[in-house]
Amino acid sequence: MLGMMFPLVVELPDVAGKYRGSIGPYPVAMLLKQRGDTLVGAYRYMRRKEDLVLDGRVANDGTVTLRELGRHRTPSGTFRGQYRKGRIEGTFTRLSDRRTFSFRLSKTQ
Repeated sequence: MLGMMFPLVVELPDVAGKYRGSIGPYPVAMLLKQRGDTLVGAYRYMRRKEDLVLDGRVANDGTVTLRELGRHRTPSGTFRGQYRKGRIEGTFTRLSDRRTFSFRLSKTQ
């Protein structure tokens, strides 16, 4: 009964920040901004010059889902992972061939 009168408020994890880590064997850097449960940002493979655009969401339990957007903002990959203690870990799927890679990112700021 109290739950109906006073809804339970669960805070979202603060995922925003700069990250470094890897997707499979490839070093990457990522920047995420957060507004509510919405995430936007970009990441870059360290050996490349161009940024890849990201958008997605974070859930109350720390589940992070991001879309990599390629040319013309067409989805080209997906990140599915878990945020805990300044780290995001999970699986990246390249949509062109459905190949998957594990990823690990650590917040630097």
